[in-house]
Amino acid sequence: IVRHVPKQIIHEVVRQVPRVEVQTVERLVEVPQVAFVEKVVEVPQVQVQEIIKAVPKLQVHEVVREVPKIEMRFREKIVEVPHVHFQECIVEVARVQVQEIVKTVPKVEVQVVDRMVEVLHIKFVEKVVEVPEVHQVERVVEVPKWHIQEVVKHVANIIMHEIVREVPRVELR
Repeated sequence: IVRHVPKQIIHEVVRQVPRVEVQTVERLVEVPQVAFVEKVVEVPQVQVQEIIKAVPKLQVHEVVREVPKIEMRFREKIVEVPHVHFQECIVEVARVQVQEIVKTVPKVEVQVVDRMVEVLHIKFVEKVVEVPEVHQVERVVEVPKWHIQEVVKHVANIIMHEIVREVPRVELR
């Protein structure tokens, strides 16, 4: 007896499935909004003020003070002063003068100084570096499908109205 039994064979099929993503776009819509601005207009008013200014009054008083005045009178007096005149004569005298001459001669001295000097020694070290090996694996990727939806946002549009008010202006004189 031969019986036929179905054998299941599974095949993987890669299909692209659309994935819907919502992306919002902001759009500004101007909405009128009334703003009042007050403007100050000065209206001149005269107000009289009295100012008292103190000014010094000068008074001059004379004070007499006596100061002695010295008057000098000169008279001539002759005084004789002795005047001595010296006359020099040159006389040569023989004299021996000894002078030392210092002559410097270098004296050589040798000093031994130990100086430490670095000597480079090269040492090789083996380093193992792993190189990556690339394997390609395929997988299912969802492809995004974009859906654009509009969002309306109300923004205030400022309208300026000028209001003129009279304010009294004060001047001091």
